Amino acid sequence: QEVVKRIFRTPGGKRIKNLVSHRVRYGFVVDPSTGTKLDEVLLTFMQGPRSYTAEDVCEISCHGGIMTLRRVLEVTLAAGARLAEPGEFTKRAFLNGRLDLTQAEAVLDLIQATSDLSMRNALRQLEGGLSQEVQHLRQQLIEVLAALEAAIDFPEEDIEIIENADLLSRLTRVLERLHPLIESFRQGRLLREGVLLVLIGKPNVGKSSLFNALLSANRAIVTPVPGTTRDVIEERLSIRGYPFRLCDTAGIRPTRDTVEQEGVVRSRQLLETADLLLFLLDASLPWEAEDEALLEEVQGRHLLFVVNKIDLPRRLDTRHLRNRFPQRELVEVSATTGLGLPRLEEAICRHLFQEPMRPKDEGVLVTRLRHQEALLRCREHVEEAIASLQAKMSGEFVALDIQAALESLGEIVGESFTEDLLDQIFRDFCIGK
Repeated sequence: QEVVKRIFRTPGGKRIKNLVSHRVRYGFVVDPSTGTKLDEVLLTFMQGPRSYTAEDVCEISCHGGIMTLRRVLEVTLAAGARLAEPGEFTKRAFLNGRLDLTQAEAVLDLIQATSDLSMRNALRQLEGGLSQEVQHLRQQLIEVLAALEAAIDFPEEDIEIIENADLLSRLTRVLERLHPLIESFRQGRLLREGVLLVLIGKPNVGKSSLFNALLSANRAIVTPVPGTTRDVIEERLSIRGYPFRLCDTAGIRPTRDTVEQEGVVRSRQLLETADLLLFLLDASLPWEAEDEALLEEVQGRHLLFVVNKIDLPRRLDTRHLRNRFPQRELVEVSATTGLGLPRLEEAICRHLFQEPMRPKDEGVLVTRLRHQEALLRCREHVEEAIASLQAKMSGEFVALDIQAALESLGEIVGESFTEDLLDQIFRDFCIGK
């Protein structure tokens, strides 16, 4: 508040003495050393805990010019403020208990969302969808642990607080609830990071043309000359609400050109990490040795055959191809005319996402490897607890496994954390937020 009182003036040129929470004031930011007006602004004061960080917060809304913002920032810093660290406001919100760790991570996911579905999933997590699921699991385990510890602490009372069969039933229900969360990770990761969709094929089959057609933009250079694309080109796009990272690659073939050789090396590296390969074929050419060699190289990969250039006289025997690879879907398109592109988009989404996601039935999705690893550890500890119960081992051993399971769940929401973990999470935030 003291910083704001030094640099803010009312329209009448007066300093403000008191700030009223959650009320917007109109006025000017001035250079206190000269009294010069720097910008016409709106000032908002939010008294903690009713603020984003749960602390006292002042916000100055300026005009968007670079020089204006720079001068306002300069006088603000000179008046005693300092620049925020990356993610500092969200980190403060977490440390002050306004957000848990999954919600803090969801802030970054919401900022970086590149499709409607990824945005909605991030918003559900920010609203506490994953947190509530984790807390429900924790509560179930705490109840089991409390019953076990009561029996351990008062053995002389010969009171069986809970039957072993009941304990097994409760722990089995925990496993059943863990299963869909763990299984959701593949789809959740794709929504958060974007599906890595890689176009491959021999030179001049139309990879760059299809790349541009899917983007609806002339991003890649297209010429009739084989080997035009010599490096990997990546762009983000949304297909039917799903986020994708679309990569155009150099045609994979033997070459003496040093630059093209490097492009081929990078193309091959992408084959290892792609979520889905679009294997392009030229409808105007027969199946050739280059096609066969490339197919051999990607055996076992998740791929979709795309027959391009169907607007030209056909020489490729697609019927033979379908008979040879009955498990592989084949889609026919013309990148230049757009024919078949809607069907290709539908096939891509169907291959990666078992069922279309609709707002009314979207559930909680695990989107981060950190969450997935903690859930897997939790499941392992619960399974060990069940095995100990079935073996009629001492309650102490069962309790240790359940405590370990609780600790794993606590790591997800930030019940326990290290500074290294916080640094790792918040370093990717933009400055301030």
